[in-house]
Amino acid sequence: MSAERLEMRTIREILRLRHECGLSHREVARSVGRSASTVADCLGRAKASGLTWPRPEEMDEGVLEARLYPPVPGGPLVRSAPDWGWVHRELRRKGVALQLLWEEYKAAHPDDGYQYSQFRDLDRRFARQLDVVMRQVHRAGEKVFVELRDHRFGSVGEERFGMIVDREWTERQDRRLKNRLKGARLRQPACLEDVNYRHSWGLDRSVLQRLATCRWVKDHESVIITGATGLGKTWLACALAHQACREGYTALYIRVPRLLQAFGVSRADGSYVRELARLAKTDVLILDDWGLAPMTETGRHDILEVLEDCHGVRSTIVTSQIPVSKWHDTIADPTLADAILDRLVHGAHRIELAPGPSMRQAHRVGEHDE
Repeated sequence: MSAERLEMRTIREILRLRHECGLSHREVARSVGRSASTVADCLGRAKASGLTWPRPEEMDEGVLEARLYPPVPGGPLVRSAPDWGWVHRELRRKGVALQLLWEEYKAAHPDDGYQYSQFRDLDRRFARQLDVVMRQVHRAGEKVFVELRDHRFGSVGEERFGMIVDREWTERQDRRLKNRLKGARLRQPACLEDVNYRHSWGLDRSVLQRLATCRWVKDHESVIITGATGLGKTWLACALAHQACREGYTALYIRVPRLLQAFGVSRADGSYVRELARLAKTDVLILDDWGLAPMTETGRHDILEVLEDCHGVRSTIVTSQIPVSKWHDTIADPTLADAILDRLVHGAHRIELAPGPSMRQAHRVGEHDE
């Protein structure tokens, strides 16, 4: 079997890691994504050709390659192997496909490069080797990984590189947050930082601070906000959902009367089960205007289905003008009322807004005094 022919960038890295960093063959192999035998072959060729490190300045790429891989008269063609570590790093970039990388590789090695079918098969073989070494699961947006190899940065270079990584990571997070907020369809643009505790709605700063951590979302708990009309129940619910979106969770706002109407339509067109499944996938479901209109028999069953899907696995925010103590009577079916309230009220965080000036007069809960 002929030896694997390495690209110059891989050869330089092997020589540097071995002679400058003092790594073993296996450590060098893990670092460059090659087998230990390939690394040993490369180092053996360098030693046999009298190549020293660092490479003499007068030795260009062509001379280096000729020293390590001299042509064999009448021998079989030795193909230039792609740098698979670099290939897989490039594949993580948006818009980069394997076909494009093969075209760049083939342009650099028109005579001794692999054809696309062979290139693709070798890529799959390399990917399988990576899976055997390490397999991890990471939540999207939770971590950022940066690999620093093939270079040595000065302090200015490191700072600039870090700024580029931070900017790209921030832009990616901003796009994801924007998409989550767009999907949430929040009725009002609200955030918890705008809450003004000097107003007389009876808001407890410590309660909102605990809710701002979104631990209640992680623990699949509910929040119930009650109070008279105009006090900002919807605004506060949207602010809590906005905070959840910032923490990486999905949310969806919907008024209960509109939800029950939508269920009627979906039941007629056959999409009822699909609509329930869509709601069940949402991390934080906002049910606004609870009890605003009497529930029909069908509506009570629909609400029970939604809460059953959410109970213990998702979180719910409910707003209502009606005190929780009167919800049982509002549902008007003792059996279903017990089932609904057991899933919704038990263990929920309650915020009862005290009587005060209408939010519609103050424009928003978080308006600061001049």
